[in-house]
Amino acid sequence: ENIFFSEKEYFLFLQTFALKRKISWNQTQDFVCFFTEIHAILFRVTLSFTADSPKMFLRKIQKTPLILKSFCEESSFIESLIVKKKNILIAGSTGSGKSSLLSSLLGFIPQEEHVIILEDHFELTCSLPFTTRLVGQDFSVLVPRSLRMTPDRIILGEIRSYEVLGLQLILNTGHQGVMATLHASSAVNALERLALLYTIYAKNLEYALSLKLFCQNIHYVIFLEKGIFRG
Repeated sequence: ENIFFSEKEYFLFLQTFALKRKISWNQTQDFVCFFTEIHAILFRVTLSFTADSPKMFLRKIQKTPLILKSFCEESSFIESLIVKKKNILIAGSTGSGKSSLLSSLLGFIPQEEHVIILEDHFELTCSLPFTTRLVGQDFSVLVPRSLRMTPDRIILGEIRSYEVLGLQLILNTGHQGVMATLHASSAVNALERLALLYTIYAKNLEYALSLKLFCQNIHYVIFLEKGIFRG
């Protein structure tokens, strides 16, 4: 059955969702994001006072990760990388399946390991028994906390900007089995983009040295083209 809302009713609906989650949504904070259990949907709500009406973007989170063969035929090699605790960066364009692939790879982590997942928004699916999930915007707080929790592996969500500082800190402390995702146009571009981001946000390290550090600490880059593994 189709249900139509008036603009006033639609606006009230969005306000109610935000208020029930104690989220401020106003002219100074016009973009909010929160997770709701209704059909496992991630709501991204944006309000623009220059536009005709506010907008809501819905993203359905997979309850069960896709099987690895959905991305590539020869999955045994990738499985071995997880077991050997190699540091892996998953790169690709928007909608290429980076988060979906990362959720699939989490399933190959041994059940007895303590896995910590760091995300700015809830996106990854993980059913491992010893999982600690930290969700927040301030990675300068989340990363030091995670390092004190005796993790066997630390998994980051998407590296967009300042998260790169946390990634480099985790890699430099000798942690193995680290995995993260990144928007990039190729595997090589992924490493270059990490180095550029780190140079921008660290402000005290030259690009060449930054690139060298990431190349030394990231063992494999998996590049996806709309869900197709390119390795």
